[in-house]
Amino acid sequence: MKDGEKVFQYVKSNIVMGKIGVHGESMGGCVASFIAKKCNVDFVFVDRTFSSLVDVAYWTIGGKVVANIFKFLTRWTDQCWLNFYEIKNTYKVFGGDCRDTMITDLSSLKNAIAKCLVEEKLTSNFKHKNLTQKISVTNHLLNAKDHESLRSDLTYIM
Repeated sequence: MKDGEKVFQYVKSNIVMGKIGVHGESMGGCVASFIAKKCNVDFVFVDRTFSSLVDVAYWTIGGKVVANIFKFLTRWTDQCWLNFYEIKNTYKVFGGDCRDTMITDLSSLKNAIAKCLVEEKLTSNFKHKNLTQKISVTNHLLNAKDHESLRSDLTYIM
């Protein structure tokens, strides 16, 4: 990731005088998101990129055990979706392919961004603040009391 940042800085200061953007596909999209977050780019386009390699291990290869083994062996902690999400003052575009067999929809950048936006929208309007820790798009099991609080909050929002 840092190598990509250094290359961008070199190109920006020695070769390109005008606007400059970054593009990345698959793993390159993760690098492009990192560069766009750290450097002053004019646009970023990520294509068929995953949310994180741990998510790819989880959703494509085999669940929590495989994801934890992957994390232990690789020490991979980068959340590519978070880098993309936190990019400020830059045009952002991401592409995807619903027939992609390498990066499944559940492990894609677009899915992680969508989950984050839905969770923010849901939880930002709750009167019952204790629900914000219990509600997420990946955890939707609630007891009867929490279910009633959620119903009340959704009615309040609408």
